[in-house]
Amino acid sequence: MPKINLRAGQCIIGVFVLTILLGLGLRPLLAHGGGELVVGLEPAGPYAVSVWINPPQPRVDEPVHFTVGLSSLADGNPVLDAEVLVEMQLVGAETDASTSLNTSVTAAATTAQSTNKLFYETDLDVESIGTYNTTINIQGVQGQGDISISVLVAEANPINWLWVGLLGLGVALIFVYFQARRQTVTLIHTKPADK
Repeated sequence: MPKINLRAGQCIIGVFVLTILLGLGLRPLLAHGGGELVVGLEPAGPYAVSVWINPPQPRVDEPVHFTVGLSSLADGNPVLDAEVLVEMQLVGAETDASTSLNTSVTAAATTAQSTNKLFYETDLDVESIGTYNTTINIQGVQGQGDISISVLVAEANPINWLWVGLLGLGVALIFVYFQARRQTVTLIHTKPADK
């Protein structure tokens, strides 16, 4: 009876499962920090404000991640004790009561949600495609400040590239497994030539 090397197959399946688990687990972590700089050191009351948005092209199928950096206009030092509120309001939605979708979302950005405690971070889930008037309100010991920006939210991405990549990896690993199995079976059935 031919002996099949199951150990190689088990390793390949293990690598595939581990890759899927890591891919699913790391996706939320990758959202923190970074992104596209949309406001750089803009004055807002007594503060200089910087804002990053991730993903750079927000979509309705994933949270919009905001990272806010604050520094004092007076001395340039980071401000770490302010209250930061991010509000997104869909343009035109305040006059259209016919929709059941949530067209206004608000969340507090905090340093507790940030991997780098010098930044305030939050995630907002939007349900509608369109342009959002986004206001970042800062309240702190030094005073109050506001910044307003427009954020365009696009339709959901029809292709989830994470799943496409994992599927491709799975097909490649299955191919490698069967190639290794075929070579093992071939080696077992090969007899030395008679002399």
